[in-house]
Amino acid sequence: MSVFCAPTLRRLPAALLVTSALLFLRAIPTLAQVPLPQTPTPLVSEQGRAGLLADVTQTADDEVAGAAPTPAEEAATRTALDAEFRLRASVPRNLAAIEPGADVVRSAVFHRERLGASFARGPVDGRVQLQASGAFGDANPGALQLPTVGLQQAVVRLQSTSHKWVSAEMGRMVLDYGAGRMIGAYDFQAASNVFDGLRVRMSYQKFLDVDLLAVKLRRNSTEPDQDRNLFGAYITGQPHQRLRADLYVLYQVDGTAAGHAYLTTMGVRLDWRPLACLSGEIEAALQVGDQDKQGHTERQSLVGSAFYGELAGHMAAGRGHVSLAPFTQFYSGAPTQGADGQTATAWRPLYPSLDQVVGFLQLFQQTNLWQNGGRLRWKARQNVGLDVDARVSASRDNAPLPGLGGMTLPGDGGWRVLGSEVDVIARWQVLRSSEIFIGAGVFVPSDGLKTYIGTNASSQLLAQWTSRF
Repeated sequence: MSVFCAPTLRRLPAALLVTSALLFLRAIPTLAQVPLPQTPTPLVSEQGRAGLLADVTQTADDEVAGAAPTPAEEAATRTALDAEFRLRASVPRNLAAIEPGADVVRSAVFHRERLGASFARGPVDGRVQLQASGAFGDANPGALQLPTVGLQQAVVRLQSTSHKWVSAEMGRMVLDYGAGRMIGAYDFQAASNVFDGLRVRMSYQKFLDVDLLAVKLRRNSTEPDQDRNLFGAYITGQPHQRLRADLYVLYQVDGTAAGHAYLTTMGVRLDWRPLACLSGEIEAALQVGDQDKQGHTERQSLVGSAFYGELAGHMAAGRGHVSLAPFTQFYSGAPTQGADGQTATAWRPLYPSLDQVVGFLQLFQQTNLWQNGGRLRWKARQNVGLDVDARVSASRDNAPLPGLGGMTLPGDGGWRVLGSEVDVIARWQVLRSSEIFIGAGVFVPSDGLKTYIGTNASSQLLAQWTSRF
């Protein structure tokens, strides 16, 4: 199925897209003084602009600034090379009790190498990136998740010469929107998300970005076509100098061996920073559609919802700062019988960065899941950081548990606590071109779940070195 043609069974509601965009435009003041943050999906990385072996690396908190290029510089051809090497040692313990096969997949010394080339000339720029990954010390350490060599990126961007506010990207690209809860790069894994297709971006006075998408989704660069396509719009604006807002309407075709699901996901995300010592974030989404079983028979309606809320306090601490952020997140998944018995209430995740939304151990899926917790973060100016993340996971009983092989726990249909997870992650940036990452996570199951999985605790220890050139 072509990614540039929407499926005939379901069409994206164009009127809803146009109406939402117009309402969003009206909410943008023309005199806003604070531009949007740097786009989360730059075509050419700062490492690429710096050139091969340059000892400079932009971090996620750096802001890119510089003088505007002269006409002669814009007309000249610019090329750059960049590379990345990552070595990771992972030691899990009793993860297989919750996630079958996890100990084999995660127990090894993994490596990942990337080599990229970028070019720019006038209104055209592009990027190609190759990736190789594998593991040492095991004959078959999760081979299905580790492509040997793959094409990570191959994308060309065209900038309109007469309308500078319009650009288009075509090819294999990496997308990462908002906090990565709906669409993220998933770079934590050895093989991250890639998207094949077309993206058109329209920018309004640097305070509004409208992205129109028509892409095919793949979990990694060598995954075969599973007829999973995504169409829609993602709008990012700044209605106030202390408020950033995202609005999205996405239509997904999720193909599996058992049939197809046709889902429309509508959501909003607000990132509010009223004071230097206080910030808040809310994201809510509704998902509607239906699914056909194999042979397009026995159609069933689907309804799902997701919510995330966080309130963070910040304060200076020595030569750095400390922040504390309690949060709650919910993903529906309890079965609901309608009048005709053909309705199911379940959230189907798109392509998020899973380590950000379900925890460092990634034990649970984004369905039938409710998590409450908090995050304590300390970061020093010398690019040293420490995160402590604690969360309690729960799901509705008499419904499939999230990620436990279809297991259910009996009960009266209420929320059942699954257990508690504590993650500790330390980062240290070395020479501005390398990073040391050490993470440890422990999950302690509740008494009810412990009876079924037969273990008192599961854990994982991870150490990683990353160098970018």
